[in-house]
Amino acid sequence: VFTLALDSNGDILVGGDFTTLAGVTAKNYLVRLEGATGAIDSSFTPIIGGAVKKILLLPDNGFLVGGSFTSPQTNLLRLDSSGARITSFSSSALAGAIDDLALTPDGTAFYAAINTGNRIFRYKLADASLDSGFSIPSNSLTNAVFSLAVQPDGKVLAYGSFFTSPLFRLTRFLSNGAPDPTFVTGGPASTNNYPLALDSAGRIWVGGSFTTFDGTPANRIAVLEGDIPSLAWNVQPIASSVVAGDAIAFTAAARATSPVTYQWFKNGSALSDSGRISGATTSSLTITNATAADEGNYTLKATSISAGTIESAPAELVFLAAPEILAAPVGGTFSAGVSRTFTVSGRGAGMLSYQWFRGTSTSPIEDIVGATSAAFTLAAPTVSDTAYYGVRVTNSLGNVSTTPVLASFASFASYAGSFAVPVAALPTFNKAVNKIIPLADGSFFAAGA
Repeated sequence: VFTLALDSNGDILVGGDFTTLAGVTAKNYLVRLEGATGAIDSSFTPIIGGAVKKILLLPDNGFLVGGSFTSPQTNLLRLDSSGARITSFSSSALAGAIDDLALTPDGTAFYAAINTGNRIFRYKLADASLDSGFSIPSNSLTNAVFSLAVQPDGKVLAYGSFFTSPLFRLTRFLSNGAPDPTFVTGGPASTNNYPLALDSAGRIWVGGSFTTFDGTPANRIAVLEGDIPSLAWNVQPIASSVVAGDAIAFTAAARATSPVTYQWFKNGSALSDSGRISGATTSSLTITNATAADEGNYTLKATSISAGTIESAPAELVFLAAPEILAAPVGGTFSAGVSRTFTVSGRGAGMLSYQWFRGTSTSPIEDIVGATSAAFTLAAPTVSDTAYYGVRVTNSLGNVSTTPVLASFASFASYAGSFAVPVAALPTFNKAVNKIIPLADGSFFAAGA
């Protein structure tokens, strides 16, 4: 698998050099997985005759597919959102096989890393004709470009195995193809792969197999300064939890090309400095002597004169007090003799303690001796272990119990996927079993190593 993309419906497009996926044959080079289940989408049936290196999503919810293939056309396809080929889109202007694709900021053209000639070319999205407004000087890139990234200002980052001075594996070009003289980096000493990405704060993320970058020790990943965006988040606030009387601080930071003002909000309402709240109009909000009323979602808005306003992701503040159950144990019908573990998830102030209990229709609820953790396991349950199970969670401020759930254990549980024959009733083999032939009388042949 060489490339992944998430479409507008949340489904996952997978491209690469494969002819089977998850054991399913005739899934050649490009498939779509249902986002909710991961199942292969059988309605998505594009036919491609070779390796797919890049899937590039387009503003119309279609996508470009680039790689090394000769059918149904050479190295580049444009598909609509259903996977149908747009036949009016020709790849005849392309110079060779594609290693990466990237859209221009206005979405009217795309860049292709094609490892021949000048290595990077720009094509018009409407018809894939060559855009002569972008031209890299001859011999600027004397070896392969594997990854591209386009900044919001139109500058183009290239990452590859080139190393002709002054360009060394990572470089940047202006939107007309001229080398950007303001971008200076020594790049990695060596690397075998070339992941490249931009974040919303304008920073450049570079990965690979390197252990040094620009002469500095770097363990296979580096984050470089790019151009400062007009306004973007550099740090987002982080969710937290408190107990009564605690102090809490939420911190965020924006990057911008002009001065920024801040305003904190709780559940959508603007905050102001008061006895316990300070920093409501700064990048750091502090709340002292926390109470249950402070629980909620906190956001920060940053405003600049030149770029307007952006809002952070919400950071939840949870007030911990008496225990709460977040996920209760689950009952059901299970096979006797097969280990079964029940779990609970809870939260509360301080240290939580646990006590599991059980009961039946004819016996009262009783604590289970030694069952005092968040998980309770019956290592080898029998039919007599059929009962209602629950757990009590306690801290210094109180306790809460889950509703008991029925766990039934049967010698031959009837649900699909349960053990039809107890494991202990089968022979023990000391090497791998490679072939099994069940016989009508219940016996079987087994062969192996």
